[in-house]
Amino acid sequence: GIATARDPRGVRVDMRLGNVWHTRRVTSGDSFQTASATQVVFATGDHRQVDAIKVYWPGRHPEEWLDIPVTTRLTLTEGCSAIHESQSRTMK
Repeated sequence: GIATARDPRGVRVDMRLGNVWHTRRVTSGDSFQTASATQVVFATGDHRQVDAIKVYWPGRHPEEWLDIPVTTRLTLTEGCSAIHESQSRTMK
C-alpha cells in the first residue's frame, strides 16, 4: 500500500456484477507453516465487465473503481486510481 503496509492483510474487496455484490477478505494465519495468499480471486462467469470494485484498506476510506473490463489479473494499489493489468501464466 501507499499509506498502510505493503502486505494487504486486513483488506476487504467487494466486487459488483450487475445487482450482486461479492466479498473477499485478505487474512493472515490461514495456512500451516506457509504464508497466506495475498491475492483475491473472483469468478466473473459470462460477464465482460465488472460494474464496480470497492477496496476497504485498513485504517482508510474505501476506494472504488468502476466499469472495469474483465481480464485475467488486475493489480489495485492503495491511493492510485490506475488499474494495472497483468498477463496470467497458462498452466499446462
